[in-house]
Amino acid sequence: MNYDICFPGRDRICSLMKIVGPCRGRSERYFFNIRSGKCEKFMYSGCMGNENNFGTLEECEQRCKKPRPPEPDWKCLIDGYYTNPDNCSTYIACSNRKEYIMPCPKGLHFDHQRQRCERPCDAYCDKSLCNVYLKL
Repeated sequence: MNYDICFPGRDRICSLMKIVGPCRGRSERYFFNIRSGKCEKFMYSGCMGNENNFGTLEECEQRCKKPRPPEPDWKCLIDGYYTNPDNCSTYIACSNRKEYIMPCPKGLHFDHQRQRCERPCDAYCDKSLCNVYLKL
C-alpha cells in the first residue's frame, strides 16, 4: 500500500499505535489516535515507546492533525450526491433543495467520483481510516 495515497499530508509517525511501555514511570504525554483523528492524552511509562509520543497537545496537533476543510458554499442547489465534509461514512443526498444525510454500509466511505460507498483507501474522502490500519 502506498502510504502517501492513503494518508496525504499526514506523517507516518501519526499512524503508529500508542505504546505505554513496560517501565514504572508515569509521564503525561499525547499520541495521535488514527481512529478518532485526534490527539489524545495517555500515561507513558518512560521506556520502549515509539515516535507517536508528544510532550504537549500542541506538538501532537502540529505534527498530525489535518486542517479542517472549509465549509462548502452550496446548500443543495443542485440535486445529486455529495461527500459529507464532516463524516466520510455518510454522504449528502440533495433533492428539491433539501439535504438528507445518508449512511454508507459499515466500514465504507462515500466516493463522490464513483457516486457510491467504497473502501476507505479507494474512496476520495478522508484517508485516515484505511482498513489496513484498523487491524492494528
